This record gives sequence, structure tokens and C-alpha cells, in this order.
Amino acid sequence: MYLDINGEQFRILKAESQGAWLVSCDAPGPPRFVDQRELDAYPRAPAPEPCTAEQGEAPQTAAEQARMALIQPLLDNGDCVSDPAIRRQLAAEAAQEHGTTSRRVLRLYYQYIATGAVMKHKPRKRRPPEYENYYKRAIQTFYYSAKRPSLRDTYDLMLHQFFTAPDGHLADKRPTWPAFRHYFYDQAYHRRSERTIARDGLTNYQRTARPLTGSAMTWKDHIGAYQMDATTADIYLVSRLDRTKVVGRPYVYLAVDTATQLIAGLYVGYEAGEEAVMACLANAAMDKVEYCRGYGIDIDAADWPSKGLPSEVITDQGRDFLGGRMKELCLRYGVTCEALPPFRPDRKGLVEKMFDLMQGRYKPILRGRGVIEADAQERWAVDYRAQASLDLTQFTQILIHCILYLNGRRVLDSLQMSPEMLEQGVAPTAAGLWQYYAAAGKSALLELNPQEVYYMSLPRKT
Repeated sequence: MYLDINGEQFRILKAESQGAWLVSCDAPGPPRFVDQRELDAYPRAPAPEPCTAEQGEAPQTAAEQARMALIQPLLDNGDCVSDPAIRRQLAAEAAQEHGTTSRRVLRLYYQYIATGAVMKHKPRKRRPPEYENYYKRAIQTFYYSAKRPSLRDTYDLMLHQFFTAPDGHLADKRPTWPAFRHYFYDQAYHRRSERTIARDGLTNYQRTARPLTGSAMTWKDHIGAYQMDATTADIYLVSRLDRTKVVGRPYVYLAVDTATQLIAGLYVGYEAGEEAVMACLANAAMDKVEYCRGYGIDIDAADWPSKGLPSEVITDQGRDFLGGRMKELCLRYGVTCEALPPFRPDRKGLVEKMFDLMQGRYKPILRGRGVIEADAQERWAVDYRAQASLDLTQFTQILIHCILYLNGRRVLDSLQMSPEMLEQGVAPTAAGLWQYYAAAGKSALLELNPQEVYYMSLPRKT
């Protein structure tokens, strides 16, 4: 039953001998008590449109179900209508349970007991169909273009193309800029793949915006397929003999196993090219316990378990990876070299990400010691060469510690553990996964003397 009180419609929630508890349908709020004499004086009123939904009707959407779950304890207790203390207590308990505020719980409760609904459904206005056709044509013709006009320019071009008379005057009846902009974002044209392909090119879409349908680790099902790449470290180093002289920025080469994400090979030096590639592969083939001992770092074999020459090298079109020494290595030991298309670093994303993870480990702790910051190219930026204080050996030691962390301490969040792995208690790290594959015989590594690969890294006279 509904009453009209001074032009405002109220709903009778609970009748008592002395009166009744009412709630406003126009502005839902806490119920209030009205005695029987006043009730008899107020005229009856039909249910307003917002209150036509019947209380207790099952919610239709997930959002409505979630909101109903918030206020259900209050609805189950009939004393909440007349007792504010009980109402506030139950609202606080529901808010704590669902991670929200008691104020929101009470607001939803008042809205429901007043209107019978927890959400306000507003009818959407239908746009004129002729404008929608113009919107689509303008977006497809002008906005989805390699010239990359702005959305406002697209709107102006639409007006010029479709709503301009031969004498140059705009038509009186034409779509407005807010309406065009609302249609663009409401239809999610800015998130469609056609936008990236048309405006930025297919290569950029495949590299940065295409859907990811799998994991890079599932590409190979055995250890021994190494992704290789090189970068210049974001740090300046000094000479070991004269620490007042800045030598420059070192090159870092990495070999990362595809199936396990384990960093198997490392080269740090001032020389780049085929010699550096061979030195990285020689490091991948050698015993890491002996290698780390040469830098004063004691480790166990399980901390860095890789040892052996890979059966497959996955890299880009760089000349240092496709030179004569790499071809000689492939012919001598039967190594397969897969050269990926140019400008597609996402095809070897594991090694690219390892560079990012390594620099993310050492740059914060070496800030102020020659590390290059993002403002290096800006005017009045700090000359980071003047801050250099580490030499090549010290920097290599730091990178070894970073690799030990990434191999044995970093948890692989994307790793899908099989029942067999769970049963055997395989650690979800790169080193743990490597040991699992090695124990299962899923290894394509080539056992050889690392000195043979090292000899191929030495300079040659032609």
C-alpha cells in the first residue's frame, strides 16, 4: 500500500497497532514511524513506476545477485525496519564480510524496501538509425586510416563529407560532437583490433596487441632449445687498472632455455659480435659451479644446473648470430639455428623479458653508481658517466647473483603444474623445472668439452 504525503509517495512496510512504518519511494532512506491518526488523514496513492517491481523477485544479473547477497541478512530480520540499532549492526557485519562499507549496504537496503529493486534500470535512448550509418562510415573511412587522424578530425571530416551543402553551409540537422564521441566509445571502436591494424600496421598489432593464446614455455617440450639475444647494459663501468677512467657500457649476451626459462649462458664484455656469441655458448656449455667460483661465488650444482651445448638456437636476424662461426658450429655439432623474422622481438619473448628482469634487479640498488636513468636524454640531466664506480668484474658478479635469483628463487606464475609434477614436489622455478626435465630424459643438450666452443670465440686473422 502506498500513501501520498505532501506530494511525496511513501510505501507502508510494517503495520502496528499504533501506526505504521513508512519509507519514501521518491528518496529512499531510513523508515519512519507514523501514528494511526496521521495514516488515516493521508490519501492512498497508486504504486509509482520505480516501485512496480515486486519485492522478492529473483535478480536477473550477476550484479543484482551480488547486491542482494549484501542486504539479505537485513531482509531476513524483520526488526531491521523498526530498530535502527539492529539495522546498523547487521549492515556493519555484512559490510565486513563482503569487503564494502555499511553505508553502501544501508543505501541498497533502503532502495530495495522502497522500490523492490537493487538497481535502477534506465531505458536507453535509441539513436537515429541514419546517424549510426554515418558514424560507421566515417570511422571506417577516416579514423581507420594510416594517416591516424584524431577523433575530432574524424567528426569534422564526417560533417564535411555527409552534412555539407554544395554552397558550403552545414545542414541544420546534423549529429553533434558529444553524440559522435559517445557512439565511438560506447561501441568500443577504440578497443577493436581493426583500429590497431589500420592505424599502426599489422606488424605492430602482431607484436604488441594480438591475443595471447598460449605460453612461450609450451613451444618446446624439452630442454636444449636456447633463445639468444644481446643488449647494452644501462650502466657505465670504469677501468680495473685506473678507476678514474670510464670505459663505457658493457654488452650482455644471454642464452635462455625455452622450456624452463632458465638462463643457461651469459657473456658480459666490451666486445660484441660473433666472438661474444661463441663466448656465451661456451659459458652455456661449461660447469657453472666452476664458472661462479672464478668470480668468488660458491654455489651448488642445483642452483645453476645447465651444462652442455644446445641442440637448437633461436635468435633474430643479427649478423653476429648468423655469421660464419655460427654456421661452422651448426655444421660441426649438428646445432639447428632458427632465425626469426626481423622486428618481431615477441617471437623470442623469454630472453627479451630476462633482460628486463635482470635490469630491474640491479638498477635500483646501483642507482647513483653509473646506472642510466630514463631522463638520460633530457636537457640538464645528470651525467651518469661521472657516477661510474664499478668495473667489469664487479658488474659480472652482480649479474651472476641476479641470474641465481631468477633461476632458483623466482616463482614461475604462468607454469601449469601437471599431476606428475605435483606428486614429485617439483619446485615452480626455472632450476626446479630444469631438473625435472633432465630426470625425465627430456633433454637435447650436447655433451662436449667447453674449451672447443671457447676456441671458436677467439679472434681470427684472415
